[in-house]
Amino acid sequence: MVRLIYREKLQLIIKYCKDFHADDSKFKVSGDLTLNNLEIVLENKLGSCQHRSAIFLMLCHYYQIPARVLESETHVFVEVKVDNELMQLT
Repeated sequence: MVRLIYREKLQLIIKYCKDFHADDSKFKVSGDLTLNNLEIVLENKLGSCQHRSAIFLMLCHYYQIPARVLESETHVFVEVKVDNELMQLT
């Protein structure tokens, strides 16, 4: 198994999450990310910024990348620590 370095792991997570789309007539995901809609979100890369951020955070924590979710009145995003600096990712 190839061991990925921190930046490579982060780039893979960013690439995966950038492919998410917010709306699809075939599937509707609303509200918090639960086990009931987790499979739909992961398989179809479907969900709002709220769902994408939850998946992003989960993957960061899995790869031991320091991250947290931040929310404003209209948007949810993730803040990641890179080279001792905080980077906000939408």
